[in-house]
Amino acid sequence: MWSLHAVTENVRRLAIVGVVVLIVVILLWSIIANIISYLSRPAYVPPAMGFGQLPPIPFPQNNINTKLTYTLNTVDGKADLLDPSSGQPLPVSDRINVYKIIQSTPSLNSLQNADLKVAAIGMVNPDGSAIKEQRVSETEYSWTETNGMNRVMYMDISSYNFTLTSNYLNYPSVLAANNLPTDSQAISTALNFLNTLQLDSSDFDSSLTTTTDYTISNGTLVPVTNAGQKIMAVKVNFFQQAVNNLPIDYPNPPDSTLSFIVTGGDSAPQVAQATYIHQVVDTSAQGVSDYPLKTAQQAFADLQAGNAYIVPGFDTSSGQAAIRTISLGYYIGTNPQQYLMPIYIFQGDNNFVAYVSAVSDNVLATPTPSVQP
Repeated sequence: MWSLHAVTENVRRLAIVGVVVLIVVILLWSIIANIISYLSRPAYVPPAMGFGQLPPIPFPQNNINTKLTYTLNTVDGKADLLDPSSGQPLPVSDRINVYKIIQSTPSLNSLQNADLKVAAIGMVNPDGSAIKEQRVSETEYSWTETNGMNRVMYMDISSYNFTLTSNYLNYPSVLAANNLPTDSQAISTALNFLNTLQLDSSDFDSSLTTTTDYTISNGTLVPVTNAGQKIMAVKVNFFQQAVNNLPIDYPNPPDSTLSFIVTGGDSAPQVAQATYIHQVVDTSAQGVSDYPLKTAQQAFADLQAGNAYIVPGFDTSSGQAAIRTISLGYYIGTNPQQYLMPIYIFQGDNNFVAYVSAVSDNVLATPTPSVQP
């Protein structure tokens, strides 16, 4: 018969063995679970890069003569994309979508169609006959009005993108603000102008449309800043819809490449000046492919190295630029583009804004050139 001491000793030994066995089982289960997890996780799939190598983004040439030194005054003091509500770094993928820009080519009827568009907005000779177009380049033509505000239309007959100028800054009914539209009427006037030209505005985001009131002083537009100034013109800027939940950015913010000056006139409001550079994004399944994305830190290094476009309006005399925010967007400029490509947007004090190409440099056909001295 076992003594109490022997029973106690056996129980203690069994308990030790049990604990050891339990630990071994837990360790084995953990190892097996990790192996299963590793074997079952999806294999890494690199970005598709379906369009092959991409051309560099055709940013405008920088017009600065000072090499800038940059400091990061972001919320966390780092080159991170931050959640604006929490101030915490956002999770960022290693890839981003690139989209085709729908390309236009002239047809046998392109010039005739352009003639009709110009006549439709009332640009005709004093006797009502059609204005004879003048060839500017292979696809660009101009039409010059010899009466009224002496409007001049420059139009690309392949895309029907255009610029319109006039002598409105010295035109009597404009200076008198006769038939001057309200801001909302100015928007309608600009859209009606595009409708008359039979040009597309279907991808405009009406919630982003801006208006700015101006007076005219010594032949120059001056923003209205107080109630005592006489409003003589309204600038309307249209903006295209976001793509991939990211905004489209333009070379000269706050203006877009879809900008109109609307004034009063002899009998009704009128578009006195306009820029319509409309590059349409192909968002179909065939029009998109993903590409490797630089990190925000790599983009900041590019900015420091001078591989960035500095938006006009920043005073570079101090040689310093303080960065407050970093975000992602897409870029559309005035030069024809094959693709809608992503950019990092650096914003800071004293109206500092800079754009840096966001796809990895090794997928570009040629390295992004330095545009800062």
